[in-house]
Amino acid sequence: MVESTLPAASSEPRNDDNIVQDRLAHAMERARIGEDRQLAQEVRERGEQLANQLHGLLKTSRMYDADNQAFDRPVSDFRQTLHSLVDILGVVHLVTVEDQVYVNDVRVRFGERTGTPGILGQELRKHNVGGMTFHAPLSEHDTRTLVMAFARPAAGSSPRMALARSLFKNGVKQVELAGIFRYLKSGETRRNVDGSQTDTFERAQRTLEQTWNSALSGRVLNALPLRRIIAEFLEIGPGAEALWDTFEEAPAHIAHAMRVAHASLVLGAAIGLETSALQDLGVGALLHDLGYAAPAQLKESVSRLPHVLGHAVIGARMLATRRGFHEAKVKRVLVALHHHRDLVNRTGSIPPLFGRIVRITEDYDNYTRSDAGGLSPPEAQSILVGGAGSKYDPVLVQAWINAVGRFPPGTLLELEDGRTVRTLSAVRSAETFATPRAFVVGEQGGWVPDYPELIDLAEVGRPVRVLRTFFPRERVYR
Repeated sequence: MVESTLPAASSEPRNDDNIVQDRLAHAMERARIGEDRQLAQEVRERGEQLANQLHGLLKTSRMYDADNQAFDRPVSDFRQTLHSLVDILGVVHLVTVEDQVYVNDVRVRFGERTGTPGILGQELRKHNVGGMTFHAPLSEHDTRTLVMAFARPAAGSSPRMALARSLFKNGVKQVELAGIFRYLKSGETRRNVDGSQTDTFERAQRTLEQTWNSALSGRVLNALPLRRIIAEFLEIGPGAEALWDTFEEAPAHIAHAMRVAHASLVLGAAIGLETSALQDLGVGALLHDLGYAAPAQLKESVSRLPHVLGHAVIGARMLATRRGFHEAKVKRVLVALHHHRDLVNRTGSIPPLFGRIVRITEDYDNYTRSDAGGLSPPEAQSILVGGAGSKYDPVLVQAWINAVGRFPPGTLLELEDGRTVRTLSAVRSAETFATPRAFVVGEQGGWVPDYPELIDLAEVGRPVRVLRTFFPRERVYR
């Protein structure tokens, strides 16, 4: 796992909550905006219990063997707390950052009654561990095994990997160990450290899959990790080339949700939505098809409704049952409920803004998916234009076209010189509306290029034909 970073803490005392909180990474800070305070408070309280109980178990392990009765009550308390958090969150992430402790991005006030939170981090760092992810509750045996594994001296080489192998060998397979986290230094950004956005994309996929699986299991939705992912996408920039055509390796329903969320952020940014609204929109777009992940009994309750309407109603119901009542939650419910509703409909009412946005971006993705419509991006845009004023909001359709251009990212073009390219960039300026950057996928005659080449159609190459598919010819060297 890639070692992660957070913003630099000042030299001022760490127990000043406001200073430390203000210094957290922008993605983590923004992920809390508008979220369910009741859920966050519950996670904070139980997270504090979990951290203190884990610390107590690690201290006890220095004095007693794993089968000693002194462990009985602490093990039982820890298991009960972990089980309650798993019921709430689905997957529990316990992370130490220098002298702070977080549970699923909620900072817990570990230490207000029992000492300094940095002590837990010190215990974990002996094995080069900065945090743990619990994918399921632990049995009594697994809990004792985990604690005693940390009690043993760290391996001389790759201590975290050695600890992970030991846990797996002893049957503890639901715990994932993370590397050491730190604060960013002054002037340092997450992008400087990571070097690429690959880790962000992989984490986004895992997070959404965990959310989907939690829904299938009937667990209560936790939107905080999803907001963090959207915040990181916004930090990269919705129009960045790195975010186009990135999610193809994910399962189909996950890739679809992430593409729709990305496209929605592009459209939302194009109409000037503020950051907090873009976060609400992005999370709503990620969850627009959540109804398909409903448990069987919920699906049965809407079996008489048309397929498209049924999953929208179920998805809205699942999102509405989440704890608390706040604006971000209402927006997600409305996206799920209205993302298939036409602009002109039987009710005579106009769908809410986020529903109208996702109506466009989901249909666009469905038209261009190889396993669905299979159209080229320009063909999909023509359908959107044809439906403007009836199915789609005409102002939003125009804003989408203005944002992605005549040849949106992913368009296959045959150039005048016989080469084939796949476009990469959205509109960079009014002058480049029809001349994006592109990646050469085929040389003249359809051959696979000998080396990767990026070109700017504003400087070289004139498109003569839009293609739906392209199958390059492989050269055989003898």
